[in-house]
Amino acid sequence: MSGARLGGVTLFAFATLIIGYALQLNNGLYGRSALALLIVAIGSAGAALAGPRWLVSQRSALSAPGWLTVVMLVGLAADLTILSRMPPGLYLRRPSPSAHPFLLGALAAAALVVGLVAADRARARRLWFPALLLTAGALGLWMIDASPKPWIDVMTVHRVALGALRAGENPYAVTFPNIYRDEAFYGPDMVANDQVMFGLPYPPLSLLMALPGELLFGDIRYAELGALLVGAALIGYAAPTRDERSIVGPLAAALLLFTPRGLFVLEQGWTEAFAVCWLGATVFAACRAPRALPWMLALLVSVKQHMLLAAPLALLLLPRPLRWRDVRRLLTPSVVVPLLLALPFLIWNAGAFLRSVVWLQWREPFRRDALSVLSALADAGWSLERDSVVTLIAPLVALAGGGFVTWRWAPRSPVGFAAGLGFTLLLLFAGSKKAFCNYYYFVMACFCAAIAVSGHASRPKDSHEGHEP
Repeated sequence: MSGARLGGVTLFAFATLIIGYALQLNNGLYGRSALALLIVAIGSAGAALAGPRWLVSQRSALSAPGWLTVVMLVGLAADLTILSRMPPGLYLRRPSPSAHPFLLGALAAAALVVGLVAADRARARRLWFPALLLTAGALGLWMIDASPKPWIDVMTVHRVALGALRAGENPYAVTFPNIYRDEAFYGPDMVANDQVMFGLPYPPLSLLMALPGELLFGDIRYAELGALLVGAALIGYAAPTRDERSIVGPLAAALLLFTPRGLFVLEQGWTEAFAVCWLGATVFAACRAPRALPWMLALLVSVKQHMLLAAPLALLLLPRPLRWRDVRRLLTPSVVVPLLLALPFLIWNAGAFLRSVVWLQWREPFRRDALSVLSALADAGWSLERDSVVTLIAPLVALAGGGFVTWRWAPRSPVGFAAGLGFTLLLLFAGSKKAFCNYYYFVMACFCAAIAVSGHASRPKDSHEGHEP
C-alpha cells in the first residue's frame, strides 16, 4: 500500500509543525518537552508512511478535501504568531520582536500574502508565491543585519577556511580558535593551545557555495539565504499540475520559510540551506526535468556528509522491477561528482581532507545537549562516553529502522523519496550523539518537499503498479 496518500501527507504537515515547535522550545537543544514533541513527530511521520489503511487511505477522515490546506494555514498562523512574540535569534542586539518594527511589518506582510495565496488561487503561483519568497528574503536580510556577529564556531571556521583558500592555502589543513574555551565541544584530543585541530568540516561543494557570500558581502549567510530561497522556490513549483490554482506547493514552502526557528538557523550560519537548495532541485527535476535528475541528486549527495543517504533512497524514483541500466544512469553521477569535487583537495593534502571531512564524524564526542534519545538516557544516569557501545549502535539501529520503513512502505515517487529521506534522517538524528536545530531543519525541508509534490503522479509510466499519493 502507499503510505503517502493525502491523509499521510496531512500527517507529514503535522509532523513538520511539531518538529518546528520542538526546536522552538530550547533552540533545538535537549529538553524533555522538546524530546517528547520530537517523538510525537516521529510517530506522525511513521504513521504517514506505514500507518494502517484506515488512517492513510483515501477514505480516511484526514483525506477529506481541504484538510491538508487547513492544517498548513493554521500552522502558518501559529508560526508567524510565535515569530512576532519570541526572539527570532539568539544574538540580536535587541532581542524583543517589539523592538524591531521592520520584523513585525514583514511578518504582517507574510501573513497577508499567505492569506492571498489561499484566497486568490488563480494567481497564487504566479503572483503571491513570488511575493512570499521576497518577504522571506527581506526577513533573512534583516536577520543578518540585526545579528551581525553570532557567537558560533560555524562562522569562525568558515572565516578561517575561506580566508585560507583566498590566500592559496588548504582550507582543510587549517586550525581555528576555540571560541568556547571548553574542550567538551570537541573532545580533549581535538583542542591544543586554544586552537581546534581540524579544518573545515564540510565537503567541497558546501565550501564553494559559501564562497560568494564571503567574497561579495563578507558574510557566508548571504549565500545561505540565497540558497534557501532557491530551494524553497523549487519546492513550491516542483509539482506540475493541470490546475494552476493549486496552493499546496507554495504553502508547503511557506511552512519551511516561516518555521519559528528558521531565522535562527540563518543567524547561526548553519549550512543546511545549501542542502535545501539541492533537495529542491532534486525533487523539481524528478517531477519536471527527469534528464537533470541524476545531476541534481549528485549535487545533493555532495553537499553534506549525511546526504549520502539520498543516493540509495533515490531508487524510489525508479520503476519496478529495478533495471541495472536505470540504476547506473541515476546513481553514477552521485559517485563521480563528489569524487571530482574532492579530488583537488585530496591531491593537495589527503590526510587533512580525510581528517576534517570524514574521520571527524566518528571522533566527535557525545553531546549531552543534543536533541536525541541518547541525551535522555544520559539524563537518566547512563554513562555515554565517546567509545560507548550505545552511541555507536543506536544510530545504526535507527538508520536501519528508518530505511526499512521507507523501503517497505514509501510510495515509488518523488513523494516517497522526499518523505523517506526525511523520515530516515529523523530517526537517525534522534538516535545520534549529535543532533541540533539545523539537523532537524533539513528533515522539515524533506517533509515540506513531500507535501509540495503530493499531487504528482506516484510512479513512472512504465511501472507495474500505481499508488496515488
